[in-house]
Amino acid sequence: MDKVSGLEGSVFGLSICPEIARENDEQNPYKFGSYALRVQAKEQQSEEFLDNEWCRRQVEKIISDSLVNGADYFKKVARRVKKLSDEFEAYSRLLLERIKICSNEELVNEYDVFCKKYFSYYGLGAVTFVYESILSDIFFRELSAKHKNAASLLKNILNVEHESFIIKSQRLLAKIKAERRASERKELAKEFIDKFFYFKANYADAPVLTEDEVSKLAKQVRLNSGEAKSVGKVVLDKRLGVITEILKETGIIRDDRKKLNVIGSFLLFRFIDEAERRVKIARGVAKRAFWFEYKDIIFDTDSFKKRVAGRTVASLVFSKGKAGYFDYNAIKERGVASDIKEISGTPASAGKVRGKVRIVLGSGDFGKFKKGEVLVTEMTRPEFVTIMHGAAAVITNEGGLTCHAAIVSRELGIPCIVGTRNATKILKDGDEVEVDAESGIVKVLK
Repeated sequence: MDKVSGLEGSVFGLSICPEIARENDEQNPYKFGSYALRVQAKEQQSEEFLDNEWCRRQVEKIISDSLVNGADYFKKVARRVKKLSDEFEAYSRLLLERIKICSNEELVNEYDVFCKKYFSYYGLGAVTFVYESILSDIFFRELSAKHKNAASLLKNILNVEHESFIIKSQRLLAKIKAERRASERKELAKEFIDKFFYFKANYADAPVLTEDEVSKLAKQVRLNSGEAKSVGKVVLDKRLGVITEILKETGIIRDDRKKLNVIGSFLLFRFIDEAERRVKIARGVAKRAFWFEYKDIIFDTDSFKKRVAGRTVASLVFSKGKAGYFDYNAIKERGVASDIKEISGTPASAGKVRGKVRIVLGSGDFGKFKKGEVLVTEMTRPEFVTIMHGAAAVITNEGGLTCHAAIVSRELGIPCIVGTRNATKILKDGDEVEVDAESGIVKVLK
């Protein structure tokens, strides 16, 4: 398979992903076909794989269908995912209180119901992962052939009347930062915790926010105060126009899906909290479970501990409609040359800078990142915003024009190139690079 990305994550947190792919293939006409993750349990790092040729065929189908029907299907999915995201947030707030007081039997039942909802809701919006990167690349290449300043046009062309939950969170943090009265800052911090309780959740764990942490987040916030410059009316042919409409809806789907995802991750680890408290299991051991082993953690703890003791590597696979979970490396990766001095991706936020590379694979690397460095990562998630504020540029392996890194970078006004596939393998900490987010080229200078 082709490595497309990687991310920070525990076996437990990531083991839901084959189920998400399965749900997508049941609910959407555009399929994953196959999908896999290889997880290093101790390091809590993973590599993500797809069959690129399969995905390219899905993109051709999407374009063909949409030239006939427009972006109607994606508009329908966007409306549905928004509704499901709101429902899931309300449900999760109630569940957070219930799981603290229920019996062990009720806890496991609540967990099973939660998983069914989470997989189904998340699975519908996961369709964007099948096509977004490839469709974004096609879109930018075709736009560039017609407009020399294509990268500068993106914010205007892809603008929609939808404000990302990430940007909403940053606006509230900026309000906290600007507030001089301690009592008001305290109230605003409480408001932030209430509205964005899931903010630091990821596939590795889900720390519970405190007022002190919100204060730290507020100190780091920086929003681009300028509006997108007017570039006049951009004339697009039918094909580019249709792709534009798909990408606009994709941004909305992806944002509401991401919110649903991080809320789901937050809840998953609250169930781990309960396991720790009730059966006195070490968190690191519990996080080696596959999602369907939660019942064993609660009711067959000793046997579970023995089973996962040697689970240092896990492969999580979806193929031919079925999910598979393996205690070994079951994935053969297509190789990538490592002596490349120039890499390319899709420009997602215009600009051209030089700077030193800092590879950030997860939150554990945040402390190494210095203001003014070029942030190079597999993909970004909400918690990455704290360091993106200080980045000279952002380069990711994964993603397209509507991914988290692209949206936040355009909001912050910093250059961004996404979908490079292998930037984290080719670039090294300290490399001096030129990031040309007009053409999508990253050159290693020294």
